[in-house]
Amino acid sequence: MHRLDFIPNLIVLLLTIMLFACTSSPRRNSAEFLASYGFANPRPESFKLCYAHTCQRIMDVAISKQEWQRVRSVFEPASVDASMERRRIEHAVGLMESIVGDITGTSADIGGSFPGTFRAKQMDCVDEAVNTSTYLTLMTDDGLILFHDIEEPDVRGHFIFGLPHRATVIVDRATGAEYAVDSWFKDNGHPAYVVPLDTWKDFWHPPKTKS
Repeated sequence: MHRLDFIPNLIVLLLTIMLFACTSSPRRNSAEFLASYGFANPRPESFKLCYAHTCQRIMDVAISKQEWQRVRSVFEPASVDASMERRRIEHAVGLMESIVGDITGTSADIGGSFPGTFRAKQMDCVDEAVNTSTYLTLMTDDGLILFHDIEEPDVRGHFIFGLPHRATVIVDRATGAEYAVDSWFKDNGHPAYVVPLDTWKDFWHPPKTKS
């Protein structure tokens, strides 16, 4: 075989990979997604935490009734509409990161992936998305989230046209509008960003703040 005969096959392979990367399939709900990691039935007193990039390390976590009440307090009194609930979700995810970070030592996690590549207990976007899915599932199961369904994370980008990035998805039950819940950009304990999914998939980043 000529040395260059493999090139057409290589092109076909690359095109096939790109096609699958761009093909969407129905997203699972958060419970099904977490079960695929072996994280079924999380409860405040017993759930799993991902860290060390792409869930290479997993830790058992338990938070107290008093700590969980702090999360409940974010949603009290009950949200009056979906917009209010999304703002509360942002703060509740950040609060959970803070509570869990103090217990597990992941409080040192810094925003993004590359700046903290070699730091202990650093998280990448996969870790963040799995953990956010866990936190939102806990809130939903406790009746705190009333206007949204929690679905598995979605992905934007790939290694050819921009680094892949992942975030949990919530869906407005009344309108069907989809939102990304992204806790990756900022340091541990910072409120998450809830952004319309189409906007997020167009390589959205938080606005730069003036120093």
